[in-house]
Amino acid sequence: MILITGAGRFIGKYQNFTEGDMTKIKKAGFTNFTSLEDGIKYCVDNFISERRIV
Repeated sequence: MILITGAGRFIGKYQNFTEGDMTKIKKAGFTNFTSLEDGIKYCVDNFISERRIV
């Protein structure tokens, strides 16, 4: 767990949700998207896990 002190100053100012319009990228032919959860797992498994830390 990470404690961020002073985070209260962002209440009402921080955008906690965003969703991009994927129309143009899909029209360009991109169809193989990775979910956030799968992307995080991939990064942890391949770049952050203890076995990979030098």
